[in-house]
Amino acid sequence: MNVAKKVFFSYSHEDEHFADGLAKSLKVLERDRLIEVWYDRHINAGEEWDDLIKKRIEEADIFLLLISPNFFASEYIYHKEMRRAMERRRAGDAIVVPVLLRHVESLGNELSALEALPRDLIPVMDCSKQDKAFADLASEIRRIIITANPQKARHVTMAS
Repeated sequence: MNVAKKVFFSYSHEDEHFADGLAKSLKVLERDRLIEVWYDRHINAGEEWDDLIKKRIEEADIFLLLISPNFFASEYIYHKEMRRAMERRRAGDAIVVPVLLRHVESLGNELSALEALPRDLIPVMDCSKQDKAFADLASEIRRIIITANPQKARHVTMAS
């Protein structure tokens, strides 16, 4: 039996509305049991947030780095979340996907070699129809899951 891929959102709180919009668009994939989305707004009051984030980073199969100037301005995101995601990618333990939310000067050396989304590199905030942009991102995430796990993909396709 295949297990849903654990998807970790790395994002700045200033971009929370984008994370929420993407999470809603990925609900179909969650209902199809292809993925399980987690981001820090799932942390409950009284939980130790740093330990929980570190735990979820270690469990993640796919990292979605929600790129904006705010993302790069956060020391925590850059040094803790993104760095560990990239280490796990280099070890072959995870997939890292930069998702361009807002304009940035560059993705920087660490991320520049990775194929980013949206495919045309028009930031999500510049799309005239953000719902379509999020739907396109969900389709790309589905494609990543299918490529990484063809047995699960056949089951979902036949059941659909």
